[in-house]
Amino acid sequence: MDDAKKQIAIDALNRIMELELAGVVKYTHYALMVYGYNRIPIVSWLKGNADESLAHAHKAGELVTLLGGHPSLKIGPLLETEQHDIGDILRESLDHEKTALADFDWRFNPKLPRAACFELHTLKFLGEGANALIVGKPGTGKSHIAKAVAYQATLLGHDVAYVEADSEFARYALAEADERARLLKGWVAADLLVLDDLFLARRISEHAAELLQALVHQRYKLRRSTVITSNRVVQDWGRYLGDATMATTILDRLMHRCAMLEFEGKSYRLKEAAARLTITPDPA
Repeated sequence: MDDAKKQIAIDALNRIMELELAGVVKYTHYALMVYGYNRIPIVSWLKGNADESLAHAHKAGELVTLLGGHPSLKIGPLLETEQHDIGDILRESLDHEKTALADFDWRFNPKLPRAACFELHTLKFLGEGANALIVGKPGTGKSHIAKAVAYQATLLGHDVAYVEADSEFARYALAEADERARLLKGWVAADLLVLDDLFLARRISEHAAELLQALVHQRYKLRRSTVITSNRVVQDWGRYLGDATMATTILDRLMHRCAMLEFEGKSYRLKEAAARLTITPDPA
């Protein structure tokens, strides 16, 4: 990598680092400002976003150092409106999230459905009671887009349930009956339900399959939107559920009002791993 290209990469990484550090400050601040009924899940989620932003800042900073650059001491822009209502707090971070989606590396995977992703981010589908199914190879950005949409919905005051399907479905299958009922009720009631990495472990248990069918069926009747990401093509869902008829029933309701986004191309995670292996500092 020549010096000019290296400096461009360093500048871009430092900007990412500054944005992520701004996220640490913002989310920590917001977590401290949330009061009232049901504050615990909101605070927990905001703290989780602060931790994730810090991890991203570390990754960007490490790459700057590997390139022989100097990690920035700056942070991105911060906004304080002095409004402490939960709605105001969430809306304050809207511009930060829009910037994060705009900075997604679309050039690395030109085949990604960029226009469809930004259309999903407008949340028009929520008002229509429609769904979104994001399928494609691992590491192509499916979860990133789903999280951006989920956070956008939260910022605008919608009740969002974000579920890592593999682990949460397994927890549901092992839970007692009253705990299962509580989980199902909460996921059905949400304005937006995101099921991330469905069928990550391929086959799911009978209880988990029944849960998926109940979620899709009940939310379909209530016209509540669901976003699903998966590495598995829909043609194989019957095999992973262990029941072709159940798969047909689920897909019939899910796809009735649904945007289908197919993510093709290279893996961002493999790109980052390759960068760590191939970028070495210049010898002193």
